[in-house]
Formats: sequence, structure tokens, C-alpha cells
Amino acid sequence: MIRIDIVLIMHKFYGSANSLLCHSKYVSELTKLSLFESFALPVLVYGLNVLFLGPVEMRKLNVCWSSIYRRIFNFHRWESVKVLQLMCEHLDLTHILNKIKLKFYNRLYRCDSDVLQTDHLSI
Repeated sequence: MIRIDIVLIMHKFYGSANSLLCHSKYVSELTKLSLFESFALPVLVYGLNVLFLGPVEMRKLNVCWSSIYRRIFNFHRWESVKVLQLMCEHLDLTHILNKIKLKFYNRLYRCDSDVLQTDHLSI
């Protein structure tokens, strides 16, 4: 099994998040959330659809994503954002990654490439 160091991913995510927060002071909360989903979330999930993360790494990345909700909606660190995510009809990072992986595997399965249509690919 390959061990993945997610510290660099977290640093880049927090850098992009801080930049967005700095430049969106007078924007509504839902607009900020949309900006984060468009610009910061791809930094966090880039390439993770083909990697297996252990539960510790997954929890750390999920904490990163939840901290954005806390910053936007002024939640304390000990308050859960799960209900807020559900009320906004958004997913936590674990479910976002599962959704991305399913899309990836679905596209891979429906690909017309001769290399990918061999018997070696069984999903």
C-alpha cells in the first residue's frame, strides 16, 4: 500500500481558502460557499479519485472542508456542520470524494478505448 502525505494538499487548500476569504469579505455566505466549491474544493480533491485514502487521512481532509463551513457561517470549532451541510443540500468531503470516484469509474467503464476494454478492467 502506498502512503500518501496529505500535508501539502492541506497547505495548498488552506492557502487558496485564505485567499478567497480575504477577497470576499462583503459577499453573502452562499456566494462564498459557491466560490469555495468552484476554486478551493478542486485543490483539495485533485487526483484523489484514483487513490485510496486511509481513515486518518480522510478524516483530516474532511476536517479541512468542514473548517470552511465554520469560517463562512461563524461556527465554533466544537460545533458540528453536518446539519448545516444538509440544510444547504451539500455533501461532506467523504461523500464528495465517493461521488467523484463513482463518476470516474463510470466514465472509465463506458470508455471506448481498446486498452480499457480488456478483461483486466473489472469494476
